[in-house]
This record gives sequence, C-alpha cells and structure tokens, in this order.
Amino acid sequence: MSGHGQHDERARRIGVNEGLFRNMNEQLQRLAEQFELDDQLLLVCECGYPECEQRVRVPAEEYEGIRSDPRLFALVPGHELEDVEEVVAEREGYNVVKKHDGTPARVARETDPRSD
Repeated sequence: MSGHGQHDERARRIGVNEGLFRNMNEQLQRLAEQFELDDQLLLVCECGYPECEQRVRVPAEEYEGIRSDPRLFALVPGHELEDVEEVVAEREGYNVVKKHDGTPARVARETDPRSD
C-alpha cells in the first residue's frame, strides 16, 4: 500500500472509531432528554483512540452546536490527531475538532447518525 493509501486507511479507521463514540453520545443525549436530566451532558470522548475511556462534560446547548456539523467532534484536550483534524474551539474541559477535507471529512459525514 502506498504512503497515501496508508494515510487514507488510517484516517478511515480513526473516523470509524470516532463515529462509534459519537453514536454512543447521541444515545446518551437522547436518554438525558427523555429523563429531563441536567443540561450538562457527560459524554464519551470522541477521539480516535479506541482504548480511550475518558469523559467530557458538555452543556446540552453546546453539544447541539457541535452536532450541527458532522465534521465536528468533542474530545479531551490533547487527544487531537493533527493529521486528520484540527482544534477549532477550546472549551472548559474539552476541545472541539474539525475533520480535514478528504477521507476524514467523508468518513465523519458517513458515520453521522443525524445525516440522511
């Protein structure tokens, strides 16, 4: 596999991992709404590290802002992977990253549970 092909495959795997974490957070968010829980959501870090078990606390309103773009993810500061994403916002206790164009953005859109 060429260097470019390896990078695309790595970006795809990272995107799939992050998509799984995002799907878990969507379920947590629905449960919080259903049971009228606090407006602070305790979410799974949406980073590309499959072994990550850390949590981030995100205000429900900010979570909806993140979910407005399928390329955005909330994660623990320092869990960014610069070759596939960039930090676009630093919040208290978490960062928001945006996927780079190409494979990272495509996989983010394909794994977004809110996309048609």
